Amino acid sequence: MLFLKGSGVATEGHGGARDPHENPVPRHGTPGREQTFENKANNLANFSNRAAKTALMVAAGSSGSNKKLTEALLASAGQVESLTPQLVAAGRIRMTYPTNKAADEHFENLRRQYAESIQKVRDLADEATDSAAFIKASGKEVVASFTGT
Repeated sequence: MLFLKGSGVATEGHGGARDPHENPVPRHGTPGREQTFENKANNLANFSNRAAKTALMVAAGSSGSNKKLTEALLASAGQVESLTPQLVAAGRIRMTYPTNKAADEHFENLRRQYAESIQKVRDLADEATDSAAFIKASGKEVVASFTGT
């Protein structure tokens, strides 16, 4: 996706070294695991916020050209915003009770839902974005920033 690829955060199938959806809960007994968890939770929240804001901007920019697509973008942004704190809470429970199978299953279920929601936001934003117009407008902004016009 034009807007999220450079975020440094990846979802399933997109690779990347900083993947908040993969092993977000440090193993029991790992030194500094609470701080590691907090850092990953903050990274996830920041990424989710950027993804949702991007979806909202794309939806606003489509100015009604495709009402269903705009509504889907808005719903998907809401889904990402809703799932983020749930995923963090489930991760904290999983970290506190590492042998609890129900906590592990709940976390994995939320993680999958979150990854699907992020992918949906990406796909919908790509669909709603006129790539040629975006590149042209971006090019003009870059030139203007260098020339001061």
